[in-house]
Order: sequence, then structure tokens, then C-alpha cells
Amino acid sequence: MSFNVLVCDDDQFTLVMYKNIFSKSNSIKLDPYLQGKEAVAGVKSKYETAQQHDVALIDMRMPPGIDGLETAIELRKINPTLPIAFISGYSDNIADKITTAIKGPTLWFSKPFKSAEIYQAVYECCLSKQWGDTPIRLYGVL
Repeated sequence: MSFNVLVCDDDQFTLVMYKNIFSKSNSIKLDPYLQGKEAVAGVKSKYETAQQHDVALIDMRMPPGIDGLETAIELRKINPTLPIAFISGYSDNIADKITTAIKGPTLWFSKPFKSAEIYQAVYECCLSKQWGDTPIRLYGVL
């Protein structure tokens, strides 16, 4: 079983960190993007070929392009059930605004983040999606 995970962050170092976090997993394939518009185009392309992403990890601020909130809104237009995790060191958007704008499964992590938390959250999202949104806890993974 294989899972497609979109990661979108304007910081190349953060994308390398994601690669390192999931490097030992044979079941997670990362699809990295530096800008929101690129991520939206990538999701649209995969969605049209039935190769959907299982979860998206998105930074909130990605100058000079669209921000994480706008990226997430566009992604949900393509795939309304895509689980989205916002990961950011700071944000101009408040949680209520995000909750109102983004309908569907949404998580929030602050930078700096713990690798184990990201790893487990991604796996839980992927497995919950596979098993019909049944909550799953992966004890022992951390």
C-alpha cells in the first residue's frame, strides 16, 4: 500500500526535512512544491488521473505567491475530502478564519515541529482515509 503526500513550503530546507522524516517509510511518496500555485496544478493533474493525494502539508506564508490558506481553498475545490495540515512558524490568519474557509479535515502544527508528530499525523490521516474515516491511533510509532 502506498500513500501520496503533498508537501508545499517556500523553504527548500523544510522540504528536505520532510524528505528525511519519511525516508524510512516505503509506503509514503512525497510530492514536494515550493509554491502554492505549483501545488494546486500538481493536485489537479493527479486528481484527473485518479492518483489523488492522501494528505497535504502546507506552509501558511509562501511569498511571493499565494499563501497557504488560498492554496488550501483551491485544493479543496479540486478534492473536498483532502486532509490538510497547516505547518507554519507564524501566520497572519487566525484559526477561526481558517476553520470557516476550509471545510473538511484540517490540522495545525507550529514550526519548529517535532518530526515524530508530523510522521504520526500523516500516517493517521492516510490510514483513516483508507479505513473510512475510522479514528486510528498508531501507538508505538513514536
